[in-house]
Amino acid sequence: MIKQKNITVHSYELDKNCPIKLIADEIIQGKSWNDKSIFFDLMQLSKNYDLVIPLMDKAVEIVSELNLNNSSTSSFETSSLCLRKDLFEKYFCNDEELKYIYPVPDSKSVVLKPILGQGSKGIYYKNSNPGNVDGYIVQKKITGKEYSVDCFYDVNSNL
Repeated sequence: MIKQKNITVHSYELDKNCPIKLIADEIIQGKSWNDKSIFFDLMQLSKNYDLVIPLMDKAVEIVSELNLNNSSTSSFETSSLCLRKDLFEKYFCNDEELKYIYPVPDSKSVVLKPILGQGSKGIYYKNSNPGNVDGYIVQKKITGKEYSVDCFYDVNSNL
């Protein structure tokens, strides 16, 4: 869809032979997420672009911390809250309107999810609730298809 609108796509990657090379106009050789100079690198590069859209958790964290005027990220506080499952769960369960729909575990089957991480990496299931497990949140196991949706909002919180 982006290409159909004649939008030029540049992607910041460690490996120039990544899947997005099939549609990107340019792959920019990037730095590792753990390299502290990535902050300066991204700050300088971002000046050349109208819009910066981070698509990985670590990229969201770094770009939100840079607080770029041309990025699609939330504030660093909001991004941090959403990227850490334990903080998000605490926030969600403390909200009077939301806590009733959160999958709070019971004594039946549960799923353990790493506090940090994406997708289904590192999750596992138990037939009974083990209680608190360091580095994980414990949620009620829900069967069926799971969908993940990224939403982009303008500065006025309009979708």
